[in-house]
Amino acid sequence: MSDPIADDSQYRPTGSLPAISLWATNVGRPVRSLDDWIDRLAKQARIAADTGHELLVLPEYACAQWLHMPGAPESASDEIPWMADLAADAASAVARMAVDTGMDILAGSWPWRCNTGDTSAVNRALFCRPDGTAIVQDKLTLTPGERDPAAWTLMPGESVAVFDWRGWRTAILICLDIEQPSIAARLAPLDIDLILVPSMTAAATGYHRVHSCARARAIELMTVVATVGTIGTLPDGTTNNGGAAVYGPCEPGLIDDGLLIGTGRLNQHHGDGPVLSVRDLPLAAVRAMRHGSAEVWPGPWDAANIAIRHEPGLKP
Repeated sequence: MSDPIADDSQYRPTGSLPAISLWATNVGRPVRSLDDWIDRLAKQARIAADTGHELLVLPEYACAQWLHMPGAPESASDEIPWMADLAADAASAVARMAVDTGMDILAGSWPWRCNTGDTSAVNRALFCRPDGTAIVQDKLTLTPGERDPAAWTLMPGESVAVFDWRGWRTAILICLDIEQPSIAARLAPLDIDLILVPSMTAAATGYHRVHSCARARAIELMTVVATVGTIGTLPDGTTNNGGAAVYGPCEPGLIDDGLLIGTGRLNQHHGDGPVLSVRDLPLAAVRAMRHGSAEVWPGPWDAANIAIRHEPGLKP
C-alpha cells in the first residue's frame, strides 16, 4: 500500500469545525421494500442536513434490514448475493440524497459484486459526496462468518483509501479492520485527522473489541475515531450489540479517558435506532497536538529496527 497523498495542499480545512450524525441503525425494525428503506434513510438524511450536520454515517451492514423484506432468502448462503443484487439501486439512491441534501453520506456497507456476472462480492462502504462523486472502501479483514461457504462468503479488500473530507484527511476502516494494529501502522505516517468505523457486532464482546480498538487507534495515531454499529434483532434471531461513539487521544485540555462522546452499548430500540449528534469535532485541536503540542506522543514511530531477543530456555 503506497502513500496516496501526492499533493498536501488539498488538506486545508474550510469553515467551522464539522458536525457529524452517527445513526446506530435498528436492523430489527422491518422494512417492506427497498424503497421503504431508502425513504427512511432519506428522512434521516434530511433531518441531519437541516440541523447543520455535514456528514451522516450508518453502520456496517445497515442493509441487513433488507432481510425483513418479502422475498428475502431463508438460507444464509443466499443472503449475500441477494443483497448484492439490490446494492446498485441503493447506491444510486444514496448518491442522489447526498446531492439533494448537500451533505456527505456514508450509508454503512453492503455486499458489492466484484465483477459483472460473478457471484463473488466484497463488503463495501460507499461515501457519497454532494458533488456527485463517491469514495469506496472494501473491508480488508473478514470474520469467520464472512469466510464461511455456508454463511456470508465474501472477498477481502486490498487497499485503504485516504481522502479529503472538507479539508481533513479521512479514512474508513470497517469493523474488524479497526482491530488490526498492522493497518494502523500503515496509516501512522499519513497524518490522519479522522477515521470512520461502521461496524456490526452480534455479541457484547465484539462491541467491546471494536470500541476498545477504536480508542487505542485514536491514542496511537493521535487522531479522532468515530464508530457506529447496528442494533436490533434480525429475522434469523441474531441480536446486534452496537452503539455510537467518538474517541480522541488522552490529552490535557481534550479528554482524560479518550471517550469524547458515546451512546454506550445498545441492543434494542423501539424505533429506527438512536442518532448521536456530534458537533464541533475537535479535529483542529487534535491536529495541533499531532503536530507538536501533545503531552508525550513521539510522533509516528516505526519499530522496524527493533530487534527481538530470544532468551536462553525459550521454548518453541
